Amino acid sequence: GELGRALGNLLDNAVKYTRKRFEGSPGGVIRIGASRQDQGWRVLVGDNGTGIEEELREAVFERFRRGEPSRCREGGSPGGYGLGLAIARRVIESHGGSIEFLDSPEGALLSVFIPLGGVET
Repeated sequence: GELGRALGNLLDNAVKYTRKRFEGSPGGVIRIGASRQDQGWRVLVGDNGTGIEEELREAVFERFRRGEPSRCREGGSPGGYGLGLAIARRVIESHGGSIEFLDSPEGALLSVFIPLGGVET
């Protein structure tokens, strides 16, 4: 369903920015975790890619917005239309959930909460 596609967008984003940083060399890592929490599910998607500066974190959830090349850690945005995170947020919030960046020593770490009533079975 659409929640699955939204989570797929988060994974695609992690792959894209990890690939940008490591450019085909070994070392790229994507972390995924899920746990039951507070009447819902918490899903974490993290990577050790280029990351995003704290002041741009909210802006990348807007349509057609990505991290500015000069503002992304280690420079550059790897392409795309800037819709993946905007779509993911819209879908997650339409199911009563939330999505936010968490602090991470490197790369990006996104936290998604989806209430049990919002999970498709």
